[in-house]
Amino acid sequence: MRKVAVLCLGMLSAFGVLVAGVQAQQYTYIGGLYESEMVSLRLLLLDSASGDVAWESSVRSPGGPGCAGGASGLGKMVGGTLELRPYKREDGAGACVISVTFSIARAANNRSPRSATLSERDCLYYHGASCGWEGEVTRKPSPEDQ
Repeated sequence: MRKVAVLCLGMLSAFGVLVAGVQAQQYTYIGGLYESEMVSLRLLLLDSASGDVAWESSVRSPGGPGCAGGASGLGKMVGGTLELRPYKREDGAGACVISVTFSIARAANNRSPRSATLSERDCLYYHGASCGWEGEVTRKPSPEDQ
């Protein structure tokens, strides 16, 4: 009986290490450059276990002048959504939050998402009325993807 108990404890310990390793790398796939005709979004992963990121983004009207802007800051995974907030709330600005939901379909050779869907709340101050952080962006391949 003692051998069985020791064997079970050893297996549980190994399983705990395996689970901890998986959790530590839970969000390793989210970093990179995502773009659309209107949006450029760069995510730098700071902590793969918690999903903390630094980010910078710009928006512009397609086809010429009319709207342009940008922001940068920190973000965190909340459930299945990455929530991005500017570093500093500007005078007159709302409590801007950009939500990023990553696609489930991933490239065959890695875990990186091919695209993400953006939506925003109270971010008009950072870009104007004719454009915004909305719609789908496509992840651009990086050297690490090769």
